Amino acid sequence: MPKRGSVGPGFCFGAITGTETRRYRVSVLTVILTNYRMKATCNNETGPKFTLIALAFWLSTTLVFQLACSSNENAHTTATTIVPPPPRQVLKLVPVQMYARIPPSPCENAAPTKTDECTGVDPKKPLLTFDLPRTDFRVGDVVSINFAVRNAQLRDNGGEFRIRYIIDDDDAQWIDRDEPFGLSGWVPGKHTIRFELIGPDGWPYRNGNQNIVTREITVQ
Repeated sequence: MPKRGSVGPGFCFGAITGTETRRYRVSVLTVILTNYRMKATCNNETGPKFTLIALAFWLSTTLVFQLACSSNENAHTTATTIVPPPPRQVLKLVPVQMYARIPPSPCENAAPTKTDECTGVDPKKPLLTFDLPRTDFRVGDVVSINFAVRNAQLRDNGGEFRIRYIIDDDDAQWIDRDEPFGLSGWVPGKHTIRFELIGPDGWPYRNGNQNIVTREITVQ
């Protein structure tokens, strides 16, 4: 009994790939046709008659092999499941009204109330205050963001400072006006909002551990 994958009765190949099966079929047909030609040569049956007989034999044998072995080729077909990509988040800037006065930074006073956060902070230098009282939202909600810049002016106000914010791993966005704004179009999940006060040199303006603020929100 022939081993699985070898040439057996009917010349089908159980564990051979489609490319290998076709290669074996051509080899087997070539051997058979060569033997037939040798026999025809010995019997002086060459010429146009032999060519027509050989061509008919080749076509009929190929058709038989295709029908006999088609089930084996289909057995190696793997079903592919297409998984759609997750929804892409496209945020839109929405103007909002200031819903409350921005609370002062704990580092603005000469005697800060939170010493751990205000280590090395000079309250007389540019200072970013970021206000996000809510952290839980529903799909379709607008996330309102209030902020203020102390001791410095943004570009649209005649200064040289800018606000750069980054949502998750998206491209950085810029703000040049000191006024609140909202963002809509959030997809469900956890999101990170990063706010930075950028100085005239294009780098975050460091004032202790302030001026780079990161908050996390959840959208359900």
